[in-house]
Amino acid sequence: MNISANLTQKKLQEILINSYEKGQEKENLRVTELIEDIKRQVILAVKE
Repeated sequence: MNISANLTQKKLQEILINSYEKGQEKENLRVTELIEDIKRQVILAVKE
């Protein structure tokens, strides 16, 4: 599986912006929760 073919720069930017916004919304966000969310979004983007 070629990850770079499925995970475009635009999609990666969207994932990071989503994660940033989630971090700004929550007062008490654990790093592991943020990493798991990023991982989930990347996996979904690669499977598209």
